Amino acid sequence: MGDMATPQVRSFPPVPSPLLGLPGAVAARGATLKVQDSFRPTGIHNTRSLHREGRAIDLTCEGLTLEELAKLCWMAGFDWVFYEHPKGGGDHIHASVRR
Repeated sequence: MGDMATPQVRSFPPVPSPLLGLPGAVAARGATLKVQDSFRPTGIHNTRSLHREGRAIDLTCEGLTLEELAKLCWMAGFDWVFYEHPKGGGDHIHASVRR
């Protein structure tokens, strides 16, 4: 158990620059961006996943189709934009920046 006087600080990777402009682009179209998954240093993603490095994000949107959201992600500057359709449901856009 840690010393209460010394707080535990967790370091997170910086936000990929394409993500900085995306919320505004979505809002300008009257829609709401929703983050479904982002940085996870451990857990459900495979060991080579860019989610583990803070370079990937899974997104949905209210007010835009996933196709429209994917186009905005690409225009914002993400290097890889992919429509994911998991077996259990939860379709979303996976967007990432290269290493």
